[in-house]
Amino acid sequence: MNKVIIFFLWITFYVNAEEVINIPQSLLNEVENGHAETAYFIATQYDQKSYENEVFYNKAKEWMQKAADMGYPQAMYELAKMLDAEKSEVIALKWFIKASEFGHAESLYNIANYHIQGLADNPVNCETAYSWYEKAQSKDSIAAYNDHAWSLATSANPDCRNPERALRVFAKINSQYQFRREEMPIIYIDTQAAIHASLSDFNKAIALQKIVVDEISDDNENKAGFIERLNFYKNRKVWLQQ
Repeated sequence: MNKVIIFFLWITFYVNAEEVINIPQSLLNEVENGHAETAYFIATQYDQKSYENEVFYNKAKEWMQKAADMGYPQAMYELAKMLDAEKSEVIALKWFIKASEFGHAESLYNIANYHIQGLADNPVNCETAYSWYEKAQSKDSIAAYNDHAWSLATSANPDCRNPERALRVFAKINSQYQFRREEMPIIYIDTQAAIHASLSDFNKAIALQKIVVDEISDDNENKAGFIERLNFYKNRKVWLQQ
């Protein structure tokens, strides 16, 4: 759809939104004619208000399902995320896989996480997960590089742990942030520290983890874990994820 038309339609949605959003007939006609992107657009308008009440959430999910059924990859992914949040993991995984067939990076990444965590009735399988991380990495998913490197450095399973490979995988994140001249997110620095600890470079691990602990806010629910890892490194211990 033309961006100007979308903008004015968005205003129409917003102004008329009360308990039910009034969908312009022109958009309904487009959906009837097979425009999956329009169905996804309608879903996003409901989704933007889904925090207000369950009615909007259900309508968002209904339209996301319609767009997904019509073959729109982003809708497949968004629907999978909704189902995942509802703990309907088996169905969610099916939609992640469908979206991945279109090369959807975040879906590839989520499939990897399902295998690394043993979700949706899948056994924990690092090699399967790593292959999916690599597919997501081929689509430039920085999160996939991070989680792949984290598992390689911290897996309690020696068959899954490979610190040298973790360092090579993480090198992509380093180069990305150096190129962008942006500060690396705390969660990535945490991974970098774990990699150096796994390589017995504890001084580097300590220096990096101190950055994480110093910059993270006191009310962050993960701060205790960051501090615990720092103490591990100070005691010359490798952090292993159970």
